[in-house]
Amino acid sequence: MKQNFNPNEQNKKGKIIIISGPSGCGKTTVANYLKEMSPDISTSVSATTRAPRKGEINEKDYYFLNSKQFLDLKNKCLIIITEHQKKLFTTKLTKENL
Repeated sequence: MKQNFNPNEQNKKGKIIIISGPSGCGKTTVANYLKEMSPDISTSVSATTRAPRKGEINEKDYYFLNSKQFLDLKNKCLIIITEHQKKLFTTKLTKENL
């Protein structure tokens, strides 16, 4: 990763950066690093039907939903839906949509 990365030099219209990888590969670590480098960077919080892992906080790490809540959300505002190990995941538009 470049040490001189400065997202503030980019167009103020905004950019979407997708950090993708398998579970446990360091996606959150990379996102936190970018946020430290530039406070203007924000992250979205995804929704899932899986149970929280030790130390995860609802509405900070994920929105932990039951299947009915997830499907209600699906009908309102979903951007992306994926299924992994029989659990559903999505990224939503805003917290107010829950």
